[in-house]
Amino acid sequence: MTFLNEKSPRNIESIQRITNLISAIGEAESKHRAQIEEGPKDFWKTQTLDDLAPFHRVDSLLSSYLRVPVIHKGIALDGTTFVDIRMMLGNQDLPIAEQYAASQVINLVQTKKFSFLQKCTCGEWFVALRSDQKTCSKRCRLKSYVRSEDYKAKHRDLMKRRYQSKKEEVPPGSAL
Repeated sequence: MTFLNEKSPRNIESIQRITNLISAIGEAESKHRAQIEEGPKDFWKTQTLDDLAPFHRVDSLLSSYLRVPVIHKGIALDGTTFVDIRMMLGNQDLPIAEQYAASQVINLVQTKKFSFLQKCTCGEWFVALRSDQKTCSKRCRLKSYVRSEDYKAKHRDLMKRRYQSKKEEVPPGSAL
């Protein structure tokens, strides 16, 4: 998701379109999950326009991107080469990087990994390796922990104990 992390002025509209797509897919996914959790009912017969609105929004955003077949070549893990045909986005009016980013988002949805797409506390987009991962790197994880209340409480306690031990080491009336 490096495209979303590029901050050049020429990409602003493209990045906005992709983030709109991401939020629309997330909204549709959570709406669907909520409907399923409501309990047993005839799902397709009870759909209202309000229920379908998030899905129509995703469809509308995806309609900007034309899907065209392209040949894809690669090397498998066992070293064999392969060639296959894949559907890629191909709207000539949109930047190729945006089209590629949209295809990556679509791929995450198709492979059931969309929920792993996260925005780090530093603002960078990344695909998490675990469902509980909230930061893009070790550096961000440490920064996030240092800002947490848990860390602050432990640090206060440590500093208090250190102050007390230093205070006990210095005899009263002696110069430091």
